[in-house]
Amino acid sequence: MLILFNLSSSLYTQLDELTLDGGTTNYSLRNSFKLIKANHKNFVMVGANSLFTDETLLLGEDVVNRLVVASPWIQTTVSQSNFAKKAKELWQGREISPWAVTAYDAAEVLIQALLDINDNPTRLKVRDTLLKDGFKAYGADKKNPIEFDKGNRKMKDKVDLAKIVNSTCSEFGYSFVPEEYKEEQIKQLESSCN
Repeated sequence: MLILFNLSSSLYTQLDELTLDGGTTNYSLRNSFKLIKANHKNFVMVGANSLFTDETLLLGEDVVNRLVVASPWIQTTVSQSNFAKKAKELWQGREISPWAVTAYDAAEVLIQALLDINDNPTRLKVRDTLLKDGFKAYGADKKNPIEFDKGNRKMKDKVDLAKIVNSTCSEFGYSFVPEEYKEEQIKQLESSCN
């Protein structure tokens, strides 16, 4: 999904909402990219997390300060974690995708559940462990534990929004950063990677 906003007024007014399939076909990203390019920098766009990709960064100046993407995780928000450091080393500096973090979190939850089961783990015992009050596991973001409420993961208070900025830290020349980052914070990030 892409939402376009009119920038010509002092308030952002929603101009149009374009609903694309949520990554369920081979055409969804390609169609989103065509819409982004056709925009010619006229409108600010808000997109779903399916646009949080290296391919989006390759759109370059078409998306800088014009596209905001929802994401379950942004690398800069936990860049000091052990996970981020090891992943950066393993992937030779490439940005860590939200999907890699989600997979890591899931593995840590399963590992913790198995550790909490004293003997003879089964799928039912894992499920029951996850349902227990007080169950916690620590994933990529060591500050905020992964917890469950009646079997459902407790969600963060807000969704992370990422914008795309010019970056010498990225092999693409652009990076995703938290939407609320100001110019000074972006300069700090740039100085830390050089």
